[in-house]
Amino acid sequence: MIWLRRALILGISILLSGCSSLEEVDLWESVGLGKKETTSESSPERGLEDHPVSGQGKSGQGNRHELRLGDRFTFDNPRTTWEISNISDGRIVWRTDSGEIHVTDANPILPALEWSGGKGGTGRRLLRDKTGSLFPMRIGARTTFRSTVTTDRPPFGWENIWTCTVQGTKTLQRLGRSFETFIVGCGRKQSNEMTFNYAPEIGHYILQRT
Repeated sequence: MIWLRRALILGISILLSGCSSLEEVDLWESVGLGKKETTSESSPERGLEDHPVSGQGKSGQGNRHELRLGDRFTFDNPRTTWEISNISDGRIVWRTDSGEIHVTDANPILPALEWSGGKGGTGRRLLRDKTGSLFPMRIGARTTFRSTVTTDRPPFGWENIWTCTVQGTKTLQRLGRSFETFIVGCGRKQSNEMTFNYAPEIGHYILQRT
């Protein structure tokens, strides 16, 4: 594999073996989270030593480092490498080694805005009625938003209101290094339907569980 400026192995743990449809997780799985299996935690792999230290990202939201063109992240469930192919007006275009395309907000905690290819089919998501913000990230930071999805796969469309809250901090050990992470819980009815360990040092989460 050719590694660009930054590349990471990121862990995904999917524990929804009883999930009956994509609606159960509001197509967060369209961000490349895919299979409903239990996997190991994540391990940053290479390139972190030359990560630029920046006080603020382009959005000016405090402790979030910038994601940059060419950044690559490899997820282990299923094993897929995502590379940033374009950044424009706060929207990031990701491409996989298998040809899938996703468009996301600059906030990596939020689900995909558009996607095509792969098992997720083709779809779009409108995020609206947003309140609050996760950044600058601190314990107690909170955001709520309405997610409206249309897709070419059953059930073709749905809507949910999600709340994400920074619930605590945790140090994760990877490849002999310590990464300070914020624990972000997201849910519709429960606060921990999905959790993310977001590492400000790299501008992305390094572990996600459903």
